Amino acid sequence: MIPAADEYDIDISVPEAGIERLLDATPDDAPAADALTFSRNVFIPLTTACRYTCTYCTYYDVPGEATLMSPEEIREECRIGADAGCTEALFTFGDDPDERYTAIHEQLAE
Repeated sequence: MIPAADEYDIDISVPEAGIERLLDATPDDAPAADALTFSRNVFIPLTTACRYTCTYCTYYDVPGEATLMSPEEIREECRIGADAGCTEALFTFGDDPDERYTAIHEQLAE
C-alpha cells in the first residue's frame, strides 16, 4: 500500500474499523467553519535526510547526498520570509533518519 514500507520494515498497520469509518465520512459530517484564517509562513527544510522514500517529496535525498542547512542559510531564509511578510517559520526535517544517514550525525557533531 505504501511504497518502500516493506523494504524499510516500516509498520503502517491501520485497524479495519478505522478505515471503514473514514470511508463512510461525507462532507456533511464536517460542518463548515465560520471563518477561514491563515498565517503566512516561510518553509525551511532543515535537512534532506529522511528514512522514508515518499514519491511526492521534493526535499528527500538518498543517503550520501542528503544535506543540512547551515545556521547562516537558516537565518537567510528567515530574513527573506520576514521581508516577504511572513510571521511564522515552518521548520521541517526528515523523519528519524538515524538508521540510514550516518553522515548526518557527523555533520551535526561539528
